[in-house]
Amino acid sequence: DTDHFVQRFALATFYFATGGNSSWVYDLNFLTDKSECDWREIIRSYDKGVLCDDDKQTVKVLNIPFNVLKGFIPNELGLLVGLKELDLGSNYLNGTLPPALAKLSKLEVLDLARNSLSGNLPFSPNHTNLPNLQKVDLEDNHFTGTLSKGLFISTNMTWLNLTENQFSGNLPTEIGKLSLLQDLRLTHNEFSGELPSQLGALTELQELRLYANKFRGQLPSNIGALTELQELHLSYNKFSGQLPSNIGA
Repeated sequence: DTDHFVQRFALATFYFATGGNSSWVYDLNFLTDKSECDWREIIRSYDKGVLCDDDKQTVKVLNIPFNVLKGFIPNELGLLVGLKELDLGSNYLNGTLPPALAKLSKLEVLDLARNSLSGNLPFSPNHTNLPNLQKVDLEDNHFTGTLSKGLFISTNMTWLNLTENQFSGNLPTEIGKLSLLQDLRLTHNEFSGELPSQLGALTELQELRLYANKFRGQLPSNIGALTELQELHLSYNKFSGQLPSNIGA
């Protein structure tokens, strides 16, 4: 039917755009006569490739880390409208993120860490529909620009890792909307300005890693009220003043 044709087309486009016919270590049964829902293999007890839901055979997971993917992420990936998890970490992908990625409204996990992706994130507020995001890991890439407010739409987010990129500018006040956030890692970027007081609204926060940026000014006093906080990394910035007295209390 049409839905499966579209899924198959999107996955085939992805296969060729990421070097599936040349660089992939495992072909994961891509482009075989099997259903696209069977384009996967178990590699060292790890299910790699495509996973679908049982009822409608809609693609819900595309999970291909550590497989020497080379090339770019095509916009056609946005045709996988049921996608909940996208894990392409630890590969050799480059180029920018396609705008269609910001429209995957079912997406819960986005893991593109340890690639060579670059450019601005395509999450402008007017063109982003990611209400279900829970985990975003973009560590160790070459992303640039300021953080768009669209990244903070999902109130379900528990993990946000942007470590080792080239992001700049202030941390948006919208960060305070991520009320379930447990882990925020922004180390080794070019962030600047004062920390927004809205950080104090992240009452579930357990780890806050901000070192090696250009943040300045005093720490918001309400950071001391984050009672779940277990790790706080602030070194190699330009902070001034004293630590809030109730930190670690």
